[in-house]
Amino acid sequence: MKSRLCYLAIFLTLGLAVSGCSSEDAVAPEANLSVSFRIDNSSANTFNTKGAGTAGEVADSVIVTRVRVLVERMILHPEGSKDSADDRSVKAGPFLLLADSTGTRVSASARLTPGLYSKLKYEIHRFSSSEIASYKNDPQFADFVSDGRYSVIIDGHVVANGTRRSFQYRSDVTSNVEVSLGSFSVPESGNVTASIVFSTAKAFVDNTRYLDPSDSKNESIIDNNLKSAFRLNP
Repeated sequence: MKSRLCYLAIFLTLGLAVSGCSSEDAVAPEANLSVSFRIDNSSANTFNTKGAGTAGEVADSVIVTRVRVLVERMILHPEGSKDSADDRSVKAGPFLLLADSTGTRVSASARLTPGLYSKLKYEIHRFSSSEIASYKNDPQFADFVSDGRYSVIIDGHVVANGTRRSFQYRSDVTSNVEVSLGSFSVPESGNVTASIVFSTAKAFVDNTRYLDPSDSKNESIIDNNLKSAFRLNP
């Protein structure tokens, strides 16, 4: 009799243990979030831009064909939260936000808990001098530590006085970019996409005129513009 009671006790104990494990190991609902990046070359006359006056040369138009932004990290901020500890990591850096003339590129992806998010935040990063050795031979990052330490590299062409020529604009600007999502909903399952848009006009227009990216006198204005040249279309 004692033997049967002993076996029964062991059986019940194991049953409770298995039941407890299955409860603790239940997988919380998650959705796949993709963050894409694209270029908007809309005409400058669609923007109400105001500036203090252009110091350098102006252009008839600027068309961007590739944008690379060095990012330290990317996070989503929950709606209604005032605590950064609630932020959800999308991707740790360093990594590149890349968009080119081929169209929209996916730059980051993550699995997130469902809910409403109000902001997407990321840090435009510049490598420190001590990081140069680590990245100078990496094809992805080599241009950012070539003859300087850059955070944004933009390729395209400019038309001025009827002449078209290529340009590459390199900036060492750093900034914590915060773009509004409105009320962006991540469902309990499935796929959802948020699209970061780089506005050529926002970056290269001052006082309704295109700035020539090749003229160094325009650098301070363009660098300042870059901080607000990104918007988000969920």
